[in-house]
Amino acid sequence: MVNSRRLSPVPAKIPRIAVYLADEVKADLEMLASSERRSVSQMAAILLEESIARAKAEGRLTADQPIPPRNQDEDFNNSETR
Repeated sequence: MVNSRRLSPVPAKIPRIAVYLADEVKADLEMLASSERRSVSQMAAILLEESIARAKAEGRLTADQPIPPRNQDEDFNNSETR
């Protein structure tokens, strides 16, 4: 079956990030994306946008809040135990 929708080109100036996910999280993200007929990247962006909107609505994230320094090794190690 041929998809008749035309995909618009990805704008070149959209910032990009890389994330490291546990195998189970990656598999869940892929299944969720597939169930909504989205790419994994689109699904991840939607989930991040929803989470940020929720944090703002709950007052956990404000524009004047400083960004604390993060230890990347600690973040990765903590994600493995979740």
